[in-house]
Amino acid sequence: MRSAWSRVITAVLGLGSLLAAPVAPAGSSAVISPGPPVDAPGYHVRYLVPPNPLQQTDGMALDGQGGVWVTQALSNRVVHLDLATSAVTRLADETDAEPLRVPDDIALGPDGNLYVTAMLDRAVVRMAKDGTGRKVVGSNLGDGTSLTNGIAFNQQGRLFATDLSFADPTHPGGLWEVDPAGVKPPVPILRNLPTPEGFGFGPDGLAYVPEMFAGRIDVIDVDARTVRPLVDGFGYLVALKVDGGGRLVTMETDTGKLWRVDRTTGQRTFVAQGPPGLDNLVVAADGTIYTTNFAQGNVWRVDEARQVMVPLLPESSLTLPFSLSEAPDGALVVGDFSAVTRLGGGGPTPVNRLSRLLVDGGASSTPTKQLQLLTPGAVQIGSAVYYSDFLPPDGRIFRRDLATGRRELVAKGFGFPWMVREGPPGHLLVSDQALGAVFDVDVATGGVTPVVQGLRSPSGLAFDAASGVLYVSDTGGGRVLGVNLSMPAPAPFLVATGLAGPEGVALDRDGRVLVVEGDTGRLFRVDSGGHRRAVASGLPTRTVGIGLPLLNYSSDVLVRRDGAIVVSGDADGSLIELTRSTDGG
Repeated sequence: MRSAWSRVITAVLGLGSLLAAPVAPAGSSAVISPGPPVDAPGYHVRYLVPPNPLQQTDGMALDGQGGVWVTQALSNRVVHLDLATSAVTRLADETDAEPLRVPDDIALGPDGNLYVTAMLDRAVVRMAKDGTGRKVVGSNLGDGTSLTNGIAFNQQGRLFATDLSFADPTHPGGLWEVDPAGVKPPVPILRNLPTPEGFGFGPDGLAYVPEMFAGRIDVIDVDARTVRPLVDGFGYLVALKVDGGGRLVTMETDTGKLWRVDRTTGQRTFVAQGPPGLDNLVVAADGTIYTTNFAQGNVWRVDEARQVMVPLLPESSLTLPFSLSEAPDGALVVGDFSAVTRLGGGGPTPVNRLSRLLVDGGASSTPTKQLQLLTPGAVQIGSAVYYSDFLPPDGRIFRRDLATGRRELVAKGFGFPWMVREGPPGHLLVSDQALGAVFDVDVATGGVTPVVQGLRSPSGLAFDAASGVLYVSDTGGGRVLGVNLSMPAPAPFLVATGLAGPEGVALDRDGRVLVVEGDTGRLFRVDSGGHRRAVASGLPTRTVGIGLPLLNYSSDVLVRRDGAIVVSGDADGSLIELTRSTDGG
């Protein structure tokens, strides 16, 4: 089923490189506070999950004045965080005239400028501390398949960057020297490095580079262009910095463990335990360590005395919630793009992240572990969760047993599998944005059959088991279609048209279609004649893409068994619940 599209994505995919940049909603008086204004006549509106103040975080650089710059690759964003007040200021965003496409790592140069690796552009960009004056100083890093990643200056003010491939652990990466002035082209220092991540220079002038999938730290002499291993036996190492005492500080993303390593002997000492999904770190002048997390966002302060990581901002359960479904016990199952998350119902919401980007549940990591990347769709059937996962060049559907944690492949060969819904008994329904189709998947055999084709970036799905009718939002076509799967030769029929980016679809308890119009932040109810009536407006559903073809980043809508409506806000990581008020509506 795969097309040439998947090969394009393979060439550009890096950690988070397919995602959208959420647009901040305009501030005004709100029905629910704090947050965007939501107008839903006849409904009580509340947050089930509040907005995430820092959705998904990556690279870090200290400003030397009590703050830190943070990149948000999934949002094409760079922000400044005041470590004392927690104030967040945006320096770069997708809506800028000169957007940074998937900014991953960041460094403060001796000239007072910021230097950022733009993964999707395979480039290094220089900009002022306020985000202005951007200039590409290095381009075409890597071989066309790998992407720019880590960045660091040495003591002489020379700038270096790494490239790697997250999609293929066997694909070689490398280390480059980049001219900060942007006059000379980048110079390859070494190739054939196994996934070199964020790195640092020691007081000896040597580069200490964590090799992610190899689980080791290499030592590189950038002048002699030699490399030697220092220590191995780690999990997935994603970043390394050198503290004031010349010791290496590194961390494993799959286990959440932070280590201090002697750079001469390789002896390691456990420092702290954090949540899996760690991405980068900095070491402040007073020795305090701060970390980021690409799977759940936030910035974390390391409490070495207690060997834990403490979030600086209020914790939130979600980052980019793209799909919603209700489990048999009333819990919500969320395809959060960088994770599959189960939120328990009633009272305080317990969070169970069943799987995370580049993190596989189970024992300590090994090179033979099956990687997981992007997971936009998930549904629980019985005691198992089925979810979509895109690991180039193959889109797959997995099943995870909630009792044992065991993960099994159900089906593969998709382009970009998006929404996953329960279909007829023993079957799943899967929308595929890349292939423009909806597929029926036999969970017993893995057989895949197209049921609707010729769509443009389909996202939302709803299935009415009583009638056998499947509803799908043809997002790029501005319409919602239906198809009766119980018919001998199912043919699509029009449900609604003229919509601005229709995304999530659901059926209310009266059998009427609900559709999220993502581009406008509105929720509509559609009657049998195709006429629609607004249910809510001001929802945080608008996201801006990063320029890859056929991809649309979607919010979803769910009607729970008690009749409550839940909308996922992919613009801010929230879940918003609408329940009927007693005074009509």
